[in-house]
Amino acid sequence: MKRIFMWCLITFVIFEGATISACADYFVVTNTKTDQKEAQKIAVEKGGWVLPALLYPKLKIHGYAVVRGPFSKIDQAKKELHFLKSDDESKDYQSARIIEAGKCVLELVGGVKIKPQILATLLGEIAVNITEQSGGANPCEPQEPFYEINLSYMGAERKWNEKTQEDSIAPGSVDVDVKGFWIIKRTDAIERMRICTE
Repeated sequence: MKRIFMWCLITFVIFEGATISACADYFVVTNTKTDQKEAQKIAVEKGGWVLPALLYPKLKIHGYAVVRGPFSKIDQAKKELHFLKSDDESKDYQSARIIEAGKCVLELVGGVKIKPQILATLLGEIAVNITEQSGGANPCEPQEPFYEINLSYMGAERKWNEKTQEDSIAPGSVDVDVKGFWIIKRTDAIERMRICTE
């Protein structure tokens, strides 16, 4: 269900009559994870952002990549990789590598100012959380079984450690308020409720 909804999000930004954007991009890949939240935690702690690998089939990575970029030229990617490895006392980037990712699968209408790379970033940084609900708990939600869709992203939280008496920064999930966003279980139809007066 989660993978299907991800493709729904991708379809939302693919418009009829579009042409494929020529985004032959280079990325410095510092880590890979099959779980999006795990990849997001690494990005918060070590830097970079999360790229859903399915948006760049040439990546040949299953799941999500923590990346720097995209870079239009390989020399730019090499400089970034050199910078990361030259100042890497914690050895976080020793396995980092450059991958020519080819073209992004997202398409855009001519004249739209949002680049495919930006949309790819949003799809990687925003987590889609789906929970099954029985329905009818209140007049504002579907009156039959449905899947509730919630969005979140991984931010950084300041936490106080009582033992050490020190502040620390740790990854933490932050909810995005999208109001009612549901998939009706019986029909797979997507419904939106932005305001309820009941």
